[in-house]
Amino acid sequence: MEFREATLQDRREYFAREWNPRDLPSFITDYFRFLEFAFDNDGTGPNDRYNAFSSLDELSSRIRKAAPYAIYSSVSHYDVPSQREGWLRAELVFDIDARDLPARRCECKAGEVCEICLEDARDVALTLIETLKESFGVSKLFLVYSGRGYHVRCTDEEAMSIRDRGSVFTFVTGSKVPSDLFMVKGYSSAFRRMSGVTLSKMRSLAMRGGSTLLENRDSIIEALTSRDKMRLEGIIKKKALESLLEELSLVNAESVDGKCTIDIKRILRLPTSLHSKVSMVCTVVKNWEKFDPVRDATPHFLKEM
Repeated sequence: MEFREATLQDRREYFAREWNPRDLPSFITDYFRFLEFAFDNDGTGPNDRYNAFSSLDELSSRIRKAAPYAIYSSVSHYDVPSQREGWLRAELVFDIDARDLPARRCECKAGEVCEICLEDARDVALTLIETLKESFGVSKLFLVYSGRGYHVRCTDEEAMSIRDRGSVFTFVTGSKVPSDLFMVKGYSSAFRRMSGVTLSKMRSLAMRGGSTLLENRDSIIEALTSRDKMRLEGIIKKKALESLLEELSLVNAESVDGKCTIDIKRILRLPTSLHSKVSMVCTVVKNWEKFDPVRDATPHFLKEM
């Protein structure tokens, strides 16, 4: 599918015919009065910020009247969202942009997305979710298709109270080589999981002898993820393994927007809104494994074309 930019008429049609405030997810409606809303009215960026609404009807009226280019809401909750004062808590979020993936199977040019790299972005998101469940016991997790990637949004009370999100980001994304690669659980498990996914997507390795290693990619991934130390050492020498793990840790970190996780004043695209740059609907994913953006997040005005 070829993604295209939505016109003003497209936006008016979408918000008049398809968009419904009742479709907003619970992590928006349950905390509605604590959220800051932001708008990109003409495609120049979300510079219309510090908006707060007393009801969904008020928000709906604003959206239907303006048919904005993009709509955002804060990950933080405030006592006074119109001034971003009285911080209460913030969702723990991870942003995976398919355009920026350092390891992807497609050959998209910079800034472009296709169905393949969107699938790669979803694989990264699902990997983060698995680690959040296993290592942090998180249960209130949402996967959101953002138009050109995915957001992982966590609303567990304990997770929303975390202040030091840098260390959480490092852990969940596998951004540092563990001291013991073969520990059963904990950070080593998170690193192996993320590194296996990253390596499966890479088309080249910067390290010396990278092309030879990629020829044995499947065997390396299997040995790594199954904690088969003897087999792994039989495939790759110690120095080469150290170099490979270091490169994987760097690529792991670059696969997710760390600033989005760490900065609690961030705004994210509002689920159900239109990503006008690609004419796709920002969608909360219900079936994580079978979700297809082309089938499940394409607005009617684009299907009718």
